[in-house]
Amino acid sequence: MRAALLAGGPLAVVGAGLIGLEVAAAARQLGVEVTVVEAAPRPLAGVLGPRAGAWLTALHRAEGVVLRLGVTVRRALPGALELSDGTRVACAHVLAGVGVAPAAGWLAGSGVDPCAVDGAGRTAVPGIFAAGDVTGAGHWEAAARGGTAVARALLGRGELPASPPFFWSDQHGVRLQCVGDARDARESVAHGDLAGRSFELDHLRDGRTTAVLLAGRPASALRAARARLTITETRRRAA
Repeated sequence: MRAALLAGGPLAVVGAGLIGLEVAAAARQLGVEVTVVEAAPRPLAGVLGPRAGAWLTALHRAEGVVLRLGVTVRRALPGALELSDGTRVACAHVLAGVGVAPAAGWLAGSGVDPCAVDGAGRTAVPGIFAAGDVTGAGHWEAAARGGTAVARALLGRGELPASPPFFWSDQHGVRLQCVGDARDARESVAHGDLAGRSFELDHLRDGRTTAVLLAGRPASALRAARARLTITETRRRAA
């Protein structure tokens, strides 16, 4: 990808997920013109709420990325993509980041379903474990945890306590970290300002904090967010 971008020409990125946004940010660092096409009304719509999405939109536009939201690609043309609204995006290169599926077709008929594993990575077939992308874990952070869980099971060690979901991403010099489940929650600024590049955004559902999104915050803030979510979850289970 880097070699292609250094050769020159604008880049079209289809999909404003983690991969699409990270590539867009990296391409802008190389001075490449970038247009991101996203069918949803905001970036990372599947994992973050509207306030976080609006902040991401402003961040990328401030860095020169053109974001085309709420549209899809109708067809590819020589040197361009035609979008569902009839407009065209000039491009020398196209990155498609619109979702992935585990490449597990070779397991057909074996009885192994790698997406149906327990906390230790055990499948329905005795002695067969699965970890990583093949389990549909999503972000590589979850895949790394899955590998650790399988290793502990193979060594006869007990399962570690379940950790809240977590992902991180570096975009335009800002490290984003999200711990917990931010979907379908009310967003509330707990630290900083969404007008800047350093803040904490709490996500509240049914009177409890389900996730914290951190932007440009130190490691101590992430540790505090993890501890707060763990305490909240412990209290919920006790109730």
